[in-house]
Formats: sequence, structure tokens, C-alpha cells
Amino acid sequence: MEGVRQQLADKYLDCTQTGWSIDPIIGIDFKFGKWNIGARQEFTTHFNIQNDTKVDDTGLFADGVNTPGDMPGITTVGVQYEALPSLRVMAGLHYFWDKNARMDKDKQKLLKGNTWEYNAGVEYDLTKEVLVSAGFQKTNYRLGDGSFLNDMSFVTSSYSLGFGASFKVAKNMKVNVAYFQTFYDTFNKQYEQEFSAAGQTITANCTDSFTRTNKVFGVGLDIDF
Repeated sequence: MEGVRQQLADKYLDCTQTGWSIDPIIGIDFKFGKWNIGARQEFTTHFNIQNDTKVDDTGLFADGVNTPGDMPGITTVGVQYEALPSLRVMAGLHYFWDKNARMDKDKQKLLKGNTWEYNAGVEYDLTKEVLVSAGFQKTNYRLGDGSFLNDMSFVTSSYSLGFGASFKVAKNMKVNVAYFQTFYDTFNKQYEQEFSAAGQTITANCTDSFTRTNKVFGVGLDIDF
């Protein structure tokens, strides 16, 4: 049973990972009439991250080891339309080039495909001093059979709802407040795992359920000098 206890025991990790890189970004913005169209291309950022490890019960983060930790490139397109002088509607699309971003042990190859995000929003001027807004975002990760996921780091598809307001408190100053909540899908990863004890090996059918919660409240101040 001692072997089983060791396999099921809590693991502790104290590791800081650092790295740096240079990433080119190209963007365009075009406005005509009541329309405003923008696009941006962030290229895949290639860099390695180095472990500074103090404690590692997992055996996965050896001190001083460098591993690939690329940031995927992003292609984005956004459109805004001024329906009324006080009302603006907008929509956007994000495409993340996840399978082009190198990860440790080529983990990115376990993904079924790249990530899509869809966005929509609206802004309305209640008065010259007060603006309110609302937005929606749907994120679709193509996780395949779930081999990409582990309990150290994971993502699941989700949708987010957000609301905000801006208050002009002085001629050159605005106070912004916002709240949004993300609703994550539950992804069930099924697999077999062997447990050894007392000279015997038992194969168990396991299911890991991955999900999370997220709520954010923000306050900001804009000052025009």
C-alpha cells in the first residue's frame, strides 16, 4: 500500500520560470463614414523558459532546465459601426496559432486544432458624461481527446459576459468601472492508470473533470494631458 500512497500523495512545487523574446506585430486601422475596421497580426513568439526550482515533488521541473515556451501567434479582425451618434456596435474574431507554438515535449501536437474566439459588444452614451457598455466573448479550444490537459496547467472552452461604465469627472479625466464573469465548460478526460502495491498491479479506469471559475472587477482612471 505504501506504493499507492506515494502515487496519490500531495505534490509540492516552488518554481519560477523566466524567458524573453522579441515579437513583431503588424496592425492596420481604417475608418470611413460610420464604419471602423481594424486588423492585427501578432507573430508566434519563440523563446525558451528556464526553471529556477526550490521544491519539486513532481519531478517535472528540474532546476536550471530550459524548455520551449512559445506564445502562439494571433490574427485578429474587428469591426465597429456607429448605428446612432450615441450608439456603437462592434464584433471581432481572434484566431490563435496554438499548434505552431512549441511546448515541452511537443505537447502542442496533442491539440486537435487552433483556438477560435468570437466577440461582440455595444456602447451607449447615456449623456455626454456617462457611457455604458456590454460585451460577449466565446472561446473555443480544440482539445481533442484531452491528452493535452493535466492537473498542472489546463484550459477549457468558455464564454464570458461583461459590463462597464465610464464617467467623465473632469474636463480631462474619466473613471472607468467594469465587471465580467467567465463560464467554463467541463471537460472530462478519460484514461487508464496503473497502481502497483504488494507485488500486484491494478489498472484503473479514471476520469478527470477539468473546469474553473472566473470573476473580475476593475477600476481605471484615464487622464488626458
